[in-house]
Amino acid sequence: MPPTAQLPSAFETLAGLAKFIAVAHISPEFYQQHTHAIEFTCAFLRTAASLSPAVEAAFRKSLPMPVNEGATVIEAAIREAALSERDVQWLDEQETEVLQMLVPVVRAPSLPQWLAESRWAVLGAFESAQ
Repeated sequence: MPPTAQLPSAFETLAGLAKFIAVAHISPEFYQQHTHAIEFTCAFLRTAASLSPAVEAAFRKSLPMPVNEGATVIEAAIREAALSERDVQWLDEQETEVLQMLVPVVRAPSLPQWLAESRWAVLGAFESAQ
């Protein structure tokens, strides 16, 4: 995980969100506790992935990677996809909604250790917006 003094980039935040794709399979108890927020996050990621096959592949490829490495993969895919300004604006607006829903999830004492970087990515996104 990057140092706490460093705030996540937009791509690190997306990489942190992408980790939630695997929660239902890797941590089913945690998933049951936070189903609505996790499913909302996954729906956002599915919609974002539908914008480009490269973005979908990047989300999947980033799953086992540390957030900073996954961010590099996602950034390259988004640049390759050459999304329209409208799509970028939509992503930004929807991501903010997702992040707000995930704040209590990543603050939960039962957050699995493998999602610790996602905590940093979610909470840090709000700090970097200030």
